[in-house]
Amino acid sequence: MKRHPALETLSFEHHDALVIALRLQKGLQKNADPQVMKEYALSVYQKHLTHHFHQEEQALLDALKSNPDVGPALERMVAEHQQFARLAQTMAENPQDLKAAIQEYADLLNAHVRFEERELFTLAEKHLSDAQLQEISAYLHREHAPINKDWQPPFWAD
Repeated sequence: MKRHPALETLSFEHHDALVIALRLQKGLQKNADPQVMKEYALSVYQKHLTHHFHQEEQALLDALKSNPDVGPALERMVAEHQQFARLAQTMAENPQDLKAAIQEYADLLNAHVRFEERELFTLAEKHLSDAQLQEISAYLHREHAPINKDWQPPFWAD
């Protein structure tokens, strides 16, 4: 899908997030150590996703909040960001079923990225003016922080 250049850094980070979700899925399928996967998921959340979520909210909420066509999508975006925070806290507290929490994290990450790419960003491109998109682009390019996908041990590898 061709993305407006103003949102391309978020889309690049979304691609990386899909890689992370896939790694967690593979780790679960291979019965990798759940503690290692938990550390990975929490590291990604703390070092990357919180920054990414902040960027999305800063770039899109104010610009789109007055548009009723976009309101439900913005509400879903924020609710899912909050759901990640709760899930990260649950995982950090060592739930009884850590594998289920990791599965939920991977599933949520996958679904969240696909929702934003297919629905939210499409709405943003439709409803934002060129001036707004240029302002968003400048902000996102200035704040962009690629996700570090290096992790040891690579629990997802064969």
